[in-house]
Amino acid sequence: MIDRILGGSFSPYDKEPLVYDVFFSLWRYRIQIAEGRVKSFLSVAAQNRAKTFLLHRGREIPTDPDTIAGRSLREREIPESVERKIYIEERFAILDRKTRELFFRRYALGETVEEAAKALHMKNSTAKSRLMRGRKRMRKHLEF
Repeated sequence: MIDRILGGSFSPYDKEPLVYDVFFSLWRYRIQIAEGRVKSFLSVAAQNRAKTFLLHRGREIPTDPDTIAGRSLREREIPESVERKIYIEERFAILDRKTRELFFRRYALGETVEEAAKALHMKNSTAKSRLMRGRKRMRKHLEF
């Protein structure tokens, strides 16, 4: 996945740390990953890490799923994961716009709290509070 997003414009030496980061996140979240979901976790983590790398390098991020993976995400997803994704997206809608953007920057793009707060023009303490309250609110509304 990293190779697909970065393409041939980066050397293996540029890509190697990204791979290490992906496997470190696998180890870090090993308890939270559901059984049988390791492959999808690795795929998403690799995609997010590669996109974050490009953001920090100032390169354009490919957003078209056909460009990234050769076919659309909908074709590859199994029905159970689609239902789960819809369920999470519906619950995610309970958060206000600023908190959703903060969540996206922190967990999807992999930015630090400080980087996300700076991008959203808010104090670090405000960002941390919003994340904490948002996680509590999501936890209360998410039941698997």
